[in-house]
Amino acid sequence: EYMGEYSAVTLTHQMFFLGVLVLSTPPQRYSESQIVEIYGNKVGPQANPSETYEWTSLGLCTHSVQKEKRGLGEVLRGDVKAHTVFDTSFKVDQPSTLQCSTAMTPELLSKLRKAVENDYVFEFIVDGIPVHGRVGEKRRPLLPPIDDPTGTTERLDLMIFTHFNFEIGYNGDRIISVRVLQDSRSAVKIPTLAELSDRTAVDGQLPTLDIFSSVVWVRSVVNFEDRMDSYVQERAASPNADIHWLSIVNSFVLVLLLTVFLSLILVRSLRNDFAVISSDEEKQSRDDETGWKLLAHDVFRAPPNLSFLCAILGSGGQLCVMVFWFLLLSCAGILEPTSRGTIYVASLALYALTSVVSGYISILQYTRLGGKDWARTMAITSLVFPLPFATVACALNIVASVYGSTSKLPWTTVGILFCVWICVCFPWTVVGAILARRSSGKSKYRFPVTPNLTPRELPTNIPWFASGPFQILFAGFLPFSAVYMELFFIFRSVWAHQLYTLYPLLSLAVVLLCLVTALVTVSVMYFTLASEDYRWWWRSWACGASMGVFVCAYSVYFFCFRSAMFGLLQITFFFGYSFLLAYAMSLVLGFIGFFATFAFVRYIYSRAKLA
Repeated sequence: EYMGEYSAVTLTHQMFFLGVLVLSTPPQRYSESQIVEIYGNKVGPQANPSETYEWTSLGLCTHSVQKEKRGLGEVLRGDVKAHTVFDTSFKVDQPSTLQCSTAMTPELLSKLRKAVENDYVFEFIVDGIPVHGRVGEKRRPLLPPIDDPTGTTERLDLMIFTHFNFEIGYNGDRIISVRVLQDSRSAVKIPTLAELSDRTAVDGQLPTLDIFSSVVWVRSVVNFEDRMDSYVQERAASPNADIHWLSIVNSFVLVLLLTVFLSLILVRSLRNDFAVISSDEEKQSRDDETGWKLLAHDVFRAPPNLSFLCAILGSGGQLCVMVFWFLLLSCAGILEPTSRGTIYVASLALYALTSVVSGYISILQYTRLGGKDWARTMAITSLVFPLPFATVACALNIVASVYGSTSKLPWTTVGILFCVWICVCFPWTVVGAILARRSSGKSKYRFPVTPNLTPRELPTNIPWFASGPFQILFAGFLPFSAVYMELFFIFRSVWAHQLYTLYPLLSLAVVLLCLVTALVTVSVMYFTLASEDYRWWWRSWACGASMGVFVCAYSVYFFCFRSAMFGLLQITFFFGYSFLLAYAMSLVLGFIGFFATFAFVRYIYSRAKLA
């Protein structure tokens, strides 16, 4: 048995580190005049990071375009790299050169005007370095239109940039940095359909749009290993780390003071209760008992819907272990913020390999509380998180397919993800359940008091501030107030084309969040028991999980007041992923709140020494 557990753990570690090695790609070295390929990746509105389209969809210089094969990380990130006409030679400067001429058809005109009106930005990939730039700009005309000589109507000319000036830094035989500089003086006005018709009638043919490019190579002193530092600093969600630290520490100190104050009240109340219980007068007369001491024969009765409760606890434990490994790898520098595709694949691998944790925790808790149908509980555990995630992801994929966005996943990739769940996640859940079955027979829970068969009557006259809904919301608000500033930086990094880099600070925030959740949940459950309400099992989980409600509310606030996102595609993606984040946080914090309360309840009734 122990050899089987050791082999499973060893195999898990080997598979994980093998996955990390597979994700690593060796850097490329270039020789003099070797071709450096510049790939066109995607374009989309600057305000909508999820609304991305292929670079070729603009219709600029798309003659016989070839697309590169994509890995799983690139597919999950929505990358569609296509060869462009801007390829250059290593360390060879290139003057301004005409790359292509495209006839300005009405279809092309409509695409370009839409791109400039919605502030499209493009992304090129050069040696693995993302390069961003604007498709065009809006410019106030020098002279008012003929039909509005006074200029009372606000009208802007739509200009498209036609010159791509690449500045590439190198150190030895390595590419260090890439920038694309766009000169507003080279911008060309995009005519309206009426202006296009007039020019076509005069010239007898469609006008053309000429695209130029130039390349300048600059020697750099930056080492190849540090080449992404400037890119990270430029696109960091918090460019000023001092301000970030100050704002977070300010929130931390405030919440810690409130938590310590609440903990002192709880400890003092418990000491008074234990002192009364230990007194001779209390031992002689149990008729005067009040509060939580009366519930000794009710608090350890198995809760309703035990199978589902244990299933969500197992899923929450799995996500806890996954978050721990993710933060550890990020702080160690193995997962870099510049490679989001790698982060997606690593998260998928971590979730698959930690499925054994969900099976183990759920079945261990279920069997130790007297459950019999462990197979049903195991099946529910394997679906608690994947089923809502798959439902939301499929709905978003359908919307992305309707819009033709690169955010859509090919159905072959969907099949691969389903195979990962069938072949890796579910088997590891079964392994965890089997290990839990073997362990639960050796050490079942020994509660201080045997539960009565008949439940105690619940109190009826409960004030509103002691009611379950109010306590649950209060228990979620305090942890949320501890990390709402960090949540803002995370949202801004995901939904504003920026990078999150302060993983050590995020780790500190996660630790504080877990501590505050545990303390607040225990305190709220103490006052619940003190009001002679023994229904703490589900309520303790709900107190921790209620932070998800505040995350959903904050996502609405962020969308309305902190972003400029628009359109059905972006709205569905934003709220879909925000719901999944809130759901995952509810599972994790519900797991922490439940087991903190479970340990607390066992402790106080063991100390009370009640029959």
